[in-house]
Amino acid sequence: NNFHSLIHHFLSWSWTMAGELILMLVLGFMGLSGQMESTQNLPKKKKKSNVLYSTSCLKTWTDAQSYCREKFIDLVTINDLTLKQSGFKEAWIGLYRESWTWSDNSSFTFSNWNTGQPDYFLQQYCVMLLHGLWKWHDADCGSELPFICLKGEVCLSSCMQTWCQKD
Repeated sequence: NNFHSLIHHFLSWSWTMAGELILMLVLGFMGLSGQMESTQNLPKKKKKSNVLYSTSCLKTWTDAQSYCREKFIDLVTINDLTLKQSGFKEAWIGLYRESWTWSDNSSFTFSNWNTGQPDYFLQQYCVMLLHGLWKWHDADCGSELPFICLKGEVCLSSCMQTWCQKD
């Protein structure tokens, strides 16, 4: 019962590398007997910062996502208008159409679509940030564009252990 509760809790998290994180934390909560420890003090997700990395390198949306996940954390997730002040130009962001989902599986609660968007023209299922307008536009995922990665530091901690993924 505690095991199913724990797995349900972890599966509701929005982690890029969820499988690795779940395995490590589940093993961390098992006692020497192989029984699950109390789930009351489960670690909580904490974002230390939202440092962004942009590049003029051109990649498809999928290749940009892979690059961001390998080198940093993921393609950027935008939850407000703060990116507008950052000076980024036209670039891939982490939103794609699977009922509009962020690359890191976080909730899609904020949008900044350009007028008439999304229009799904010719099966445009990925989202780019438009230069100068700071609005979103759906685009062909196979187009090669610059992209923006989330670079910051993500930490999990509990009373017994700490795990961090740093830049």
